[in-house]
Amino acid sequence: MTCFEEWRPVPGFPRYEASSLGRVRSVPYVDGKGHLRKQRMMTPRVNCGHWTVCLVRSVGAKQERLPLGRVVLEAFGHRSNEKEIVLHGARGRDCNELSNLSFGSYTQNNGADRRRDGTSLANCDHPRTHLSEADVRQIRSMRGKMTQEEIGQLFSINQTTVSNIQLRKSFNSIP
Repeated sequence: MTCFEEWRPVPGFPRYEASSLGRVRSVPYVDGKGHLRKQRMMTPRVNCGHWTVCLVRSVGAKQERLPLGRVVLEAFGHRSNEKEIVLHGARGRDCNELSNLSFGSYTQNNGADRRRDGTSLANCDHPRTHLSEADVRQIRSMRGKMTQEEIGQLFSINQTTVSNIQLRKSFNSIP
């Protein structure tokens, strides 16, 4: 299957184009010494778990490290306000194709997206919890049979945690 790749200029960076398949390239230009520089593909790098590219606004300016997803979205006319971030779709954060990207809020990014991608640190998946789903079910079933302090001692957790589990304020995704 062949995918059509469309290239568009990157706003604010006249020497670069971004593609619908999540790639960035420089366009041919004449440098400050009068030498013709050929078109080349930019090499993305991982920074804090996300792909970035280094672009230069004009000859002699400093490089700027930008999130690849944001570069692609803005090249294709998608605008965001200051509070919006780049959201990656079902193909995950390593896929920066236009069809996998959108702008949205931190709430959107931390909700269903993380559960879908398996990156949620909620409930039993959190690295600091030692409770299993079976433990949570057992704690809920012990409500009214033992005090919350006694239950807490059995599972090495405090009374407040027992209360939050029984009231479904914690581990609310577990039935």
